[in-house]
Amino acid sequence: MDFTSQLANLQRSANRASSSSSGGGGNRGGGRGRGRGGGGRGRWNDNSRGGRGGGGMRGRSNNYYSGHTHSQEDDGGYGGGRPPKRGRHRGGGGGRYHRDGDHHDTLASILERVPPYQPAAAAAATTTKDTTQNEETKTTNEETKTTKKENHLTLCFLTINDILHEHIWRNWLTTTTTSNMTVSIVCHAKYPQSVKSEWLKRRLLVDRPKRGRGNELAEPKYRTYRPDWGSVEITRAMIELMKEGLRIGEEIDYHGRNEEERWLDREEEEDDRFSKRRYIVRNADGVVANDGDDDEENDAKVVLPKGTMPFQSQRFLFVSETCIPITTLAQVEKALFGDGDETTQNSHPLNGMNKSWLKARSTPNNGYARQKQWDCVRAQDVPSKHIWKADQWIVLTREHAMAVCRTLPHFINDQRRGGRRPPQQQELWEYFRQMTASDEIYFPTALSILGILKRPAPDTEVEEDDQFFVGPEVVRRRVTYCDWSTCAKNPASFGKKDIGDVYVQGRKEGCLIARKFGGVIRKQQGQSSSGGEDDENGLLTVEEWRKVVVKE
Repeated sequence: MDFTSQLANLQRSANRASSSSSGGGGNRGGGRGRGRGGGGRGRWNDNSRGGRGGGGMRGRSNNYYSGHTHSQEDDGGYGGGRPPKRGRHRGGGGGRYHRDGDHHDTLASILERVPPYQPAAAAAATTTKDTTQNEETKTTNEETKTTKKENHLTLCFLTINDILHEHIWRNWLTTTTTSNMTVSIVCHAKYPQSVKSEWLKRRLLVDRPKRGRGNELAEPKYRTYRPDWGSVEITRAMIELMKEGLRIGEEIDYHGRNEEERWLDREEEEDDRFSKRRYIVRNADGVVANDGDDDEENDAKVVLPKGTMPFQSQRFLFVSETCIPITTLAQVEKALFGDGDETTQNSHPLNGMNKSWLKARSTPNNGYARQKQWDCVRAQDVPSKHIWKADQWIVLTREHAMAVCRTLPHFINDQRRGGRRPPQQQELWEYFRQMTASDEIYFPTALSILGILKRPAPDTEVEEDDQFFVGPEVVRRRVTYCDWSTCAKNPASFGKKDIGDVYVQGRKEGCLIARKFGGVIRKQQGQSSSGGEDDENGLLTVEEWRKVVVKE
């Protein structure tokens, strides 16, 4: 068979492959090596099924230099480049994989199929009783483990480097001796290498450990997204903080891990530099971590001994470096967890016990929010009915945090997978890249998609001061007080002279935290401040704070 007949047969085969699946790979034949393959790339549409086309055959050339080809000339694949030897051409690579077209492809259509969130109480009531003996035994053991329930609060810090009022936060942990609430701190610092506090440095996010020399782990590598103001990296940092907080107290799942990964998991939990126990700053017995304070009698870098598993965190509270508490530890515990009386915990819509706190609205609060936030999300990605806004300093329950950080991303990617080889994983936050201050939009929007945050009626908008009921597990209430009356762009900065007024106004609203304290000092002097009595904008001392908040 002559060359012309062979080429014709190959062309017919390529055409058949293109019509049955996806594009066939490009073939480069003889002559000057400029033949094109017949295949093409599949398309994301509703009526076709994309697949990965086969690679093209290698051809021969009569001229060595004609073998130099370029990948952009191939229709069906990414083969090309200089041939490995004289007179040969590489076959074109296969076409790209595309998901089964029976599924809709836009993110918005996927989000419309997200199963509605089921409250924990309803989920427990609908659990079937038809279980095997092994399952009954497992359930009994789990109930025995959780009989002694401990309240656990995780503070998710977003900082540039150090916390300005770290001394107050550490004293706040000692404001009660009757509470058995565990407190943990997880921190994302923009510049982790600039953190001077050993106490905070121990709580910074780090990458998964790697093996060093011998059987030791390499030094920790801090994780940071280096966020600029208003960038989506702030949202990424918040998501990562919450994911890490969810791992505290969880048992390691070794399923599907190889021997090296299992070894790393075991060593990670044994090593105080990586163990999730390092995040605990106050345990249920009231023992407080005082890292680096050699003069303290209770000097415990890790307040939980090795082999001790803390109770899983139940609340996640976002705070910044300029935040200070305006409530005692006991008051925070009662506000977030209640006093154990189930009959009074949810009697009022503004009662925040066992709920997520966010003062969300479903409409832009000004033209800037409309242009820089709402209009930056395409309707084919996120339907406008799901877009909500709140300040980023919110509280989420564990159930809501798991739904946002695990259930929703897994569902989106499972739908994209379509039962075949998955495309590149993509997170919901990636659709907020063009938005300014996406950290104000992401979490309320995710809660709306999951059916946790709801409008009173489909056509009813929720404004700032409306007292609408937006869900049985959400309270529309600020957790962090700040003053926007002086400037619409940035909240007011406070100094020590303002603590009395801020305390009164913040507690009147039911807030637990206040910001921005120390902002004036940061702008004028960086991190340093004498804090003297003549400096009204200086950093608060512990005594000054306790006099107002603890009433001592």
